[in-house]
Amino acid sequence: MALILAVAGTPPWMIFDRLTMPSRPFLPVEWIMYTILPYLSGKGKLKIYDNYNSFLTGGIEMIFITGDMHGLMERFQDSAFRHIKKGDTLIICGDFGFLWEGTEEEKKALKKLEKKKYEILFVDGIHENFDLLESYPEEEYAGGRVHRIGTNLRHLMRGELFTIEGKKIFAFGGGESIEKEDRVKAGKWWEREMPTLEEMQHGVDRLDEVDRRVDYIVTHEPPTRVRTIIDNTLRNFNMLDAYLDELSTKVAYEKWFFGSLHLDRKITAKSYAVFNDLVPAEIPQGKRRR
Repeated sequence: MALILAVAGTPPWMIFDRLTMPSRPFLPVEWIMYTILPYLSGKGKLKIYDNYNSFLTGGIEMIFITGDMHGLMERFQDSAFRHIKKGDTLIICGDFGFLWEGTEEEKKALKKLEKKKYEILFVDGIHENFDLLESYPEEEYAGGRVHRIGTNLRHLMRGELFTIEGKKIFAFGGGESIEKEDRVKAGKWWEREMPTLEEMQHGVDRLDEVDRRVDYIVTHEPPTRVRTIIDNTLRNFNMLDAYLDELSTKVAYEKWFFGSLHLDRKITAKSYAVFNDLVPAEIPQGKRRR
């Protein structure tokens, strides 16, 4: 299988060479992909916390995670979203979808989201209008760069590091469309869906700042080794896959949340596929007031 090489013939996973942990020697991504992973399987449900309603009762600020929204306002009308209180933060793992056509209807939807009393943050996925998304102003937020869509609505740019509610969060959006040909014909495909080598290097530089230790990683796509646990069917292996696989072995993290698969499931002890569920990133210390 041919691997996609980065600029000047540098394999994308080599970006992480200087981050290699002494206790964890480098293993070629393709070796892991075709020898170890096919023998693994996992069926954990995403119900991370059994007593969900026992602590979602207001007062203590929290971080919630959910998956691809595809511009569906009814997602925000789900009963679970009533648990998000003023001062909380909602992070969406890509395919936000409310920036697609730039129509008046979309603008009205964005205005409705601005009325929410909590922060709405998202990484980009593959179903994004990148021309429209990148037309919004850049600013610094919680220690990283964002596109400011509205007063409480921001796009977390690739390779950025944020500190939210005392948690260090590394964000890296992007992916590769499997229906690229159809989307090109429809005029709904953007080359910017795939991260650049520069964005990958920037991510490494930001991780260097915290000795490659974070609390959460939020992406649209999962690492290949995690995806293969769910489905070991071979697919196109791209430079983002290589990058995320290296990220999963060279960076210390507590939890990794991703969308893309349209699945709500805890895949490994640290990896969570999110879609429709609203997942609290942590059980808060103390009780929240209603």
